[in-house]
Amino acid sequence: MERCRGWVDKRPPVGRIQEDASAGDGNDTWTAAPAGASSASGDNDIDMAECLLVMLRHKRLIMLGSLVPTLIGAAFLYFLPMDYSIRYTYRMDTGEADLAVLEEVFYSSENISRLIEKFEGAGLGRHARGLAAAQRMEDSREFVSFEVSPRFFERKARTLEELLQRQTAKSPLLLLNVRNRSTQSLRAIAGVYRENFEQVAPLYRERSRVIADTAELKNSMAAIEESRYLLTLQLERKKSTLEKLKNAAAAEPEKGSGGEVVLQFDVGAGGATYLPLSYQIQSVQTQIINLEEDIRTNVEKYAYYSDLLWMWEAVLAYLDSSEGRDFTVCDFLSFLGAMSDGDAADKPHVRDQLAAQIKRIENVTAAARPVTVTPTIDAASRGILKKTALVFVFCLVLAVSSAFLREDLLRKALPV
Repeated sequence: MERCRGWVDKRPPVGRIQEDASAGDGNDTWTAAPAGASSASGDNDIDMAECLLVMLRHKRLIMLGSLVPTLIGAAFLYFLPMDYSIRYTYRMDTGEADLAVLEEVFYSSENISRLIEKFEGAGLGRHARGLAAAQRMEDSREFVSFEVSPRFFERKARTLEELLQRQTAKSPLLLLNVRNRSTQSLRAIAGVYRENFEQVAPLYRERSRVIADTAELKNSMAAIEESRYLLTLQLERKKSTLEKLKNAAAAEPEKGSGGEVVLQFDVGAGGATYLPLSYQIQSVQTQIINLEEDIRTNVEKYAYYSDLLWMWEAVLAYLDSSEGRDFTVCDFLSFLGAMSDGDAADKPHVRDQLAAQIKRIENVTAAARPVTVTPTIDAASRGILKKTALVFVFCLVLAVSSAFLREDLLRKALPV
């Protein structure tokens, strides 16, 4: 618009526009104004009418410069090869953190290499080469992507309560989208992605759960080790108290033992000191028994936790060692069964945990099945209307700028 201001100041106030009939392209020339004529516009005013007149004089340039590239771009987008997609729907409660972990695992270099090998073995070398050329996770999403429904995570949290709800919210549906340019090989490609997801997802979910259980076991064992000394100290103190109470009772026989009724009142915490010595002795003996049972229970718990920790560490080591090779849920279940019949054969509690884990994995695997095994093939939206509108706006701005630049060059070429 500053350029418009310069044009308004340079234009003679009483000039006249003469159409150049010989040019035939709408170009205009200015005639000089009489000497001494004064300008009607101030130095700091922008004459919007003059700007509109400039655009009107160069309407052909603006129309051709904006419409022609837009039509060419729309035709190019329209005749591009159509993208097709298949969507598998899974009934799986998925949170924001769960989706992030799933994508990190699925798009990892190890899993992508496994997928490439699967595609090459299935005769889908072209798709394998395209997937191998994807350097980033965003590039891999052009071939296969995940999303949840409904999309709780895309809503912006405005309060702390909404942020906490967003962190704990889980979407009931997980969607697996597979895209390809050809419908002939799309189902075969989608089958490879689906098999990989259904085999990989349960294993890595189980791996995350094993890591969490291992940390929880270590915390429980640490709590037992921390309380061991204090429980032993309390037990020794109670035993010493019991010996002293017995000595006091032997020195002073308790009155009221000859058939008299002794009333006992609840005097709150620490009220045992107001009881007769015989009752105090019974109270301390009960406390000693409780402490001894606590110590014994902690010893048994510690041994139980140690066995479970050995089991989880063995399972985690097996999962970590299997990341670089073709690994399925059936292989993992076979390993758990062999472990139950082998090293854990003489540990019933470990066998029970392994049996529970096998059942849990079988349930997760059964849940990792799509609602529809053979979904329909849909044409992916190419966004032609949106992209065409963006091209038109860009070309229109460029054409209008070119019109003002051309007008400026024509005025500079006129004699003063």
